[in-house]
Amino acid sequence: MDLDAYVAEHGAEWRRLEHLTGRRRLDAAEVDELVALYQRQRHAPLRAARAGHPNRRW
Repeated sequence: MDLDAYVAEHGAEWRRLEHLTGRRRLDAAEVDELVALYQRQRHAPLRAARAGHPNRRW
C-alpha cells in the first residue's frame, strides 16, 4: 500500500472529522456529516486491504 497516496486520499476527511469532533455544539446537518464521515473512515482500512488483494476472499 502506498501510504502517501492513502493519506492524500483521506486527509481532507480526517481534518473535517477532527474539526467536527473539536466543536462543543453541532447542528443537525453537522451531526449527520460527522456520522457519515466516521462510518466511511471506520471501513476505509478494510477497503484498502481488499483493494490490495483483489483475489482474496474476505
